[in-house]
This record gives sequence, C-alpha cells and structure tokens, in this order.
Amino acid sequence: MSNLLKEPSPNRGSLVSHNLRAAKKGLRDILLGTSVATALDDDELDTLDQDASEVISSIRSMRNKRAPINRLPRDVLALIPDFLDDEESDRTAITLTHVCRAWREIFVSLASLWTDFYCTDTEKTCVYLERSKSAPISVRLERKKGLLPNDPFLDIAPHVFSRLSYLHVTTSPDYLEDITKHLVHPAPLLRSLFIDGHASISLEIISELTSALFDGDLSSVRELHLRSVRTQLPWRNMKNLTSFGLTSVEQPTLSLGQFLDFFESAPSLSEVRLTSAAPTFGTQDGRLVSLPHLKTLEIYGPQPPWLLLNHLVIPVGAGAIIHSYSTVPQIDKLLPSSLSNFRNLSNFTKVCLDFTDFPPSMQFAGPNGLGRFVLDPGPGPTHLVTRHLARFDTSNTQCLEIRGAGLVANELYQAIRSMANLRTLIISLYPGPPVFLPGLGFALFSDGVVACPKLEEFVYCVPAFDIGEIVTFAAGRASRGVPFKSVEVIVFGEPVPTEAIAELQKELQKHVSRVEITAEDEDEYFDEDEDEDENEDEDSDEDDW
Repeated sequence: MSNLLKEPSPNRGSLVSHNLRAAKKGLRDILLGTSVATALDDDELDTLDQDASEVISSIRSMRNKRAPINRLPRDVLALIPDFLDDEESDRTAITLTHVCRAWREIFVSLASLWTDFYCTDTEKTCVYLERSKSAPISVRLERKKGLLPNDPFLDIAPHVFSRLSYLHVTTSPDYLEDITKHLVHPAPLLRSLFIDGHASISLEIISELTSALFDGDLSSVRELHLRSVRTQLPWRNMKNLTSFGLTSVEQPTLSLGQFLDFFESAPSLSEVRLTSAAPTFGTQDGRLVSLPHLKTLEIYGPQPPWLLLNHLVIPVGAGAIIHSYSTVPQIDKLLPSSLSNFRNLSNFTKVCLDFTDFPPSMQFAGPNGLGRFVLDPGPGPTHLVTRHLARFDTSNTQCLEIRGAGLVANELYQAIRSMANLRTLIISLYPGPPVFLPGLGFALFSDGVVACPKLEEFVYCVPAFDIGEIVTFAAGRASRGVPFKSVEVIVFGEPVPTEAIAELQKELQKHVSRVEITAEDEDEYFDEDEDEDENEDEDSDEDDW
C-alpha cells in the first residue's frame, strides 16, 4: 500500500481510494475482535502503528505536493532568493529552510544562498562555508577593536581565500595591520575590496596598505575603495579595475606621479572618487594620462585639484564634479590650465548657474557628457560668471538655467552674449533681497537677451513682488522683433489675487502666443525642493561605499 501511495498516477487514483477504504473496514473488524486484540503483542502493535503512520504520512505528502507552491519546478523555486532584499539575505536564508522539508532540502543545497555573510560567529561561519561549497564568497568584517583570539575570521584564512569574491573590512587605525597581516594570500577571484580605517580627523593613521596585500596581486579586482588608510598605491596591472575611491583624513601623502602611475595601470576605470586625497605636489611636465572608459570623476576636498586635472584626459560622455572647499578662495586653481583635456565639455547644450548653494556652481550638460564644477565664491559673482563661463565654448548652448539671486543684468549679458543658439531661458528666484534683475536691471537684461535671436521659451519662477517685471521683459523682446513663443510663470510667496493673475496673463498674451501662469504656496513650493534634496542625499548615500 505504501509503495502504491509513493508513486501515484492518474489511473491508480480509484484503486488507491478503494484499497484504503477496504483496508480501513477490514482492519477495524479485525482489531475490534477480542481474540485478535489480545493475541497481538506490543511489538506487533508497534509495527502496525508504524505502518499506519507511514500511510498517513504518504497521504499528507501527497496533499502537500498538490499545493500550488509545490507544483513549481525545483529550478524555479531556487530563483526565490534573487527577488529578496540583499540586506536581509542572512535572515532570508534561514527562513527559507524553515518552510517545509522540501524547501529545506532545496535551499540548503543551493550554494549561492550561503555565499554572503558577516563573519561574526564561528559556528555560523563554518555552516555558511560548508553550504556554499566551492562558490565565490562575500565576507563583511567589522572589527573596530581588532581580532579576537578565536575570531571566526581566522577560520576562513587562508584556505578559502581562493574563493573570496567580495571583502568589506571596517576597523580602526590601531587594528588595521592586525587584520591586513592575514590578507597576504592570493585571492584570484576577488572582485570588490572595501577597506574603511574608520578614523576621524583627530586620529593619526599609522598602518599602511602595502604591496603585500593579497600577495601583491589585485589584477582581478574591479572595485577598490579605501577610506582612512595610508597607501602609496603600489599595485600595478589593475587592468580589470573599473571603480576606484580614496578618502583620506590627513594631509595627502601621494604625489602626482603615484596617481598617474596608478591610473595608467588601470585603463578600464569608469568611476573615480577622491575625497581629501588629490595630490598637491609632484611634477610630470607634458605627461597626459587618458581614461578612455571614464564615466564619472568626482574630486572633493580642500586641495585644489588643478594639479591632477592638468594631466588627465576626460573623454566624451564623462561626468565631472569638482568641489573644493578651501578656506582661501582660489577659483583659478579649480580648473586646469587648459580645457583642451576636457573632451566631455565640448558641444554642451545646457548651462546651469546655481547660486542657491554655498559655494555656487556651474553645471554643463549635453550630448557629449555632463560636467559640474562647484566653485568657491571668490571676489564675487562677476568673477565667477564672466571669467570662467567665458572660458567654455557656449556657441551650441540651447538652454540656460539660473537658480537663485546671484548676478545682475550686465553680468548676465557678458555671460550669454556668445550663446547664439539659446532657445530656452529658465530663471528661479528664491526668497531674499530683490537684488536679481529689479527695475533698471531687468531692462538692461532685456537688451542683453536680444543678442540671442533664437530664444523662444522663458520660464520664470519668481516671488509675488516681482511678477510685474515679466511684462516689461516680454514687451521688450516683442518690440525688437524677437518675441517669445512660450512664457511660463510660477509665482510663490504671498497669495496673489486671482484678478492679478488674470490681468498678468492678459498683458502677456499681447506679446506671447502661449502663456501659462501657476501660483504656488511658498511652503509647499520649497517643501518640494527639500524633498528633492533629501532624495538626492539618499541617492548619494547609496552611492557611498
């Protein structure tokens, strides 16, 4: 009977049902007989009980197999972990093995489910290493007070380094060497290496990463991010490296030549981020290093980055963020002596001058890439716009966006006089003194914009007290034979009467074919901006390693 139940088929269904009913009736008649009941000893009753249990278990197993979830093929069930949160992978792995015996069998044998773990418990570490079989492993090690005598990390060194694919180490300067001295064996499968010295500015970094790390061979590494550690970047043959980050908390000790040597050994780099780590000394006259696959270059810190930028060729399609927060304004030191190396900044079609943050910034976007330069304010906005924007070829610029109260009419005229193809102008004013384009300044601005004959669209986000200026601007354009085709006005601040908005729309329609006016509550308007900023911060946090 049990064999029949274990191998059910459609044509056996009625036979199984008939035999079970017959067995039930016959067994009941036999067992109810007094002579039979007294004739059976305990062993025979145990055997009978065992047989009955097996039949019941087989029936329940058959019922479980009929459940929709258990009809899925084994290889489909094995895909479940791929759709779960990576941050909960540890808890998920255990939970999946507790659903039922069938699931436990599947997921315990699924090596990829047990490859990612925090090295915190010896027994657990051994279980993960056993279940992951020979698959590449990802290990996270957080030891701010160094390794313990029986630390589980010692269980994976050195015999499984050949399986190491990802390693994230967080420690303190005092104990960094205590950990790295165990990282001397080759790791041919290592793809991502993150080391965080977890030091503050007040701490002195003593330990240094040398070429002994993983036997001096990091050729397999694709991501290398070092924070609060000392290093001379001794590694060569970084042909597979695509992402590099270096954050220092002390005065940079790397020379220009060391950086250039390292970059030359990593021709596949697509992301570079340096924080308080840009070189400040060294000479490499005439030397240029090309990063043909670069997509993002970010340089932050008090050190002016011009020394490094003078020797890097930034390709078409790359994005550059250069942010220097030096206490001594040195705007000239933020850009290289020649912009010919910045291939990504040719033929850009949009310019954004942002005065809402400190320091202000210039941003460039277009088919050939994106560049953003966050500049120290220097002597004043005129210095920022006329001296630096003029260094770029803006002849193909089609959109100019200005955020905040940062420059006046004459300065803007100087900035855009070469924008012959300008089609869209966006101005966003924020609360504060009305120093941006008031009165006569707006008239001068009108004269300046006439130099852009293709300008068709104007978007004006303005406090309520400035809305009358837009009519003067639109009328001035129309009187010179270059009227706007579209004007959009977004009014925030004090509530504007409906009659005033209707009158403004009526006056604008005399000079513009399409007019759109929107009034927004100031709090709601700026709450939206804050939400966007928070989202940007969250995105940047996710990008931070």
